[in-house]
Amino acid sequence: MNSPVLNSILEEIKQLSFEEQLFLSKHLEHLTQNQDQSVIFRSRLAAIQFHKPEILDLAAQYGISNIRIFSLTEDEGGRKNNEFDFLVDLQSDKTLLDLSGFRMDLRDLLSFEVCVFTNNSLKEAYRNKIMHKAIEL
Repeated sequence: MNSPVLNSILEEIKQLSFEEQLFLSKHLEHLTQNQDQSVIFRSRLAAIQFHKPEILDLAAQYGISNIRIFSLTEDEGGRKNNEFDFLVDLQSDKTLLDLSGFRMDLRDLLSFEVCVFTNNSLKEAYRNKIMHKAIEL
């Protein structure tokens, strides 16, 4: 689906009543839950790859470098919604506000939920597994 079509659909949704938007939201959630999880995974990975230049620009604005991505399976402690996680380095003069701003902008760019971690914010129990699975953007 191209961007003008999607933008048109989004404009139409704004005209729906709250109840209609809620109904649509539940219906779309049901559709995505029934999707083949591997299809969702591949489409999200493709979106990340497609938006790589924009992601790198956002990262530079927030003082972020060394961007890596990973996704843990449920057996590894991950979630089942195929969320992608980002592992990044944050400049020493930057704060959690910069990290949060990057995550919010990244989520808006990609149109799906992401988490952003630094090496120090990883839980010890998952650190080795994540470091092994994380791939450079």
